[in-house]
Amino acid sequence: MVKNFIALCFTIASSIRNNKLGLLAMLLTWIPTPLLAANGSVEILNYQTDGDRVILKVRVLDQENQPVSSLKRDNFQIKTIDEQGKTASFPVTQVISPELAQPDPAKIVILLDMSGSMQQRDANKVRKLNGATQAIREILQQLRKQNLPYEIAIVPFGFSISEQNCALVYDVSQNKIQNSFRDIKDTKLDNEINQLAAQNVCAATNLYQPVAEAVKFLGTGGNSPQNQDKIKPRLAVILLSDGYHVVNRPQESQQFESLRKTLQQYSTKVTVHTLGYGENLQELRDRTKCPLKDNELTVNQVSSICKIPKLKPEEFIFEAMQLIAGKDNQYAPPTTDINTFIVDEQRLNDIAKATGGLYKFSKNSQDVANSLITFFKTLREYEVTYKQTDAQQATQYKTIVTVTSPERNFKFSSPQKQIRLNNIGFQAALSWHNYLIIIAMTFAFALAWFIIFWRWTSQLRSDSERAINN
Repeated sequence: MVKNFIALCFTIASSIRNNKLGLLAMLLTWIPTPLLAANGSVEILNYQTDGDRVILKVRVLDQENQPVSSLKRDNFQIKTIDEQGKTASFPVTQVISPELAQPDPAKIVILLDMSGSMQQRDANKVRKLNGATQAIREILQQLRKQNLPYEIAIVPFGFSISEQNCALVYDVSQNKIQNSFRDIKDTKLDNEINQLAAQNVCAATNLYQPVAEAVKFLGTGGNSPQNQDKIKPRLAVILLSDGYHVVNRPQESQQFESLRKTLQQYSTKVTVHTLGYGENLQELRDRTKCPLKDNELTVNQVSSICKIPKLKPEEFIFEAMQLIAGKDNQYAPPTTDINTFIVDEQRLNDIAKATGGLYKFSKNSQDVANSLITFFKTLREYEVTYKQTDAQQATQYKTIVTVTSPERNFKFSSPQKQIRLNNIGFQAALSWHNYLIIIAMTFAFALAWFIIFWRWTSQLRSDSERAINN
């Protein structure tokens, strides 16, 4: 009975895996992250003040860590706590959607995997390097249409191992990242993308060092204000890879823990989003008819146990026709090396989680483009305005935003954000008691001056009368 039940469970799991979305991708959206809870989150990222008027930049993510759209003024509530611990609530006077709100400047590093596996085809039979670069082109076009104040650095990465004869290597350093930054309108970005797409890549995958370099660069020098308003730019890294970390593989765990410490050190400044491209381990296991069970699906297990089968007749015919037609002449023929197709989803997800970023998995170039759109949406937030009517000059307030949406079954509050009201041109609202004190003092001051003036004029009159009588 127990064996039959277990077999039934595996049968159900297998049928779910064959679904287009995939069980693993569905489960990953439920894994909690340290900064952005997987069951939804609200966060105040920036703010501006004008007297007692406060403008907040608020990011709202749903239960699957996707940006929430179409929220209205009634969906937002504001609560503040002053320095004495007194709480107050204020109505929201205006909400501007992320698409219409004034965007903050941003600096984004796109780390593009240039390993040999990017020569292989994706689920739509497109060379993965072509699919990735085409997706980046599409995103650039959309960003340019919106005239966003963004700077982007497209940084390829890939290294050569001793047993591999590869002349095309892509080392990553902070200096290289700095020199790669371009305004999104700069046509040099298009030239760089075209050059990368034309490469016959052959390098190996080094995931951790490029990410660490990018995060350190942005976290230490990439957050300087770039405009007259002195608004610090939003900082993000997008890691696109179809492989797994192969540098000194026996020491992989120690290398990753070192990377995690770096990510957490800069997690309040830099967000890392990760994007896997290709087949997940379950699909690869099923394609190779590998005997591994779900709980045994790890990079090392698949690498050592699973084997790539020979081409099916229809696959052989397809490849032959491509060669005859002269298409994809940069494309590498199918390989029997299982490592070429392994994508380390777990580590990509771990990297994103360490900074509160998003993790996505894509099977084709359109999925890559959609994932990139989602990543860039996180750089746009709601603009929420309210008046701190009881504000005192030079006082800090802990501000909390709560977002409620019954139709989405969504109610979450932000962490507290320290907000200081400006002194210049600021007039705080006064209580009736303070008004009475001011009126009384004004009346007393005016009465005192009236008495002084009356006595002075009386003295002048008396002096004049004595002078005339004499």
